Amino acid sequence: MCLEKEPMNIECLILKGKLLWSVDKIEEGNNCFWKAHEVNPSHHEVIEFLSIQKPRAEEFFKKASKAIFEGKRAAAFNFISKGLELFHDMTKLLLLSASLHRENCDFD
Repeated sequence: MCLEKEPMNIECLILKGKLLWSVDKIEEGNNCFWKAHEVNPSHHEVIEFLSIQKPRAEEFFKKASKAIFEGKRAAAFNFISKGLELFHDMTKLLLLSASLHRENCDFD
């Protein structure tokens, strides 16, 4: 109801995100926090969210890099995808993904 009246109400977005997490709808909850990030990236709960997500995404970046060096391209794509689910605009993951797609001549 609150978001219907004020779709960019940061407090409602954060609350909805937490409620979705509590019922195991992690991706939907994360999306609420990303919307809150668009509204106010310096909100203390948004900063806390990012401080949790970034290290997790960094781990997937490391795993993807290792998989590439081991010649396991499919695994690398999988790790990149999982990392981007956590932190959708992490530059390192996006560049790694673009590089792999270029190697495969997949320009879409």
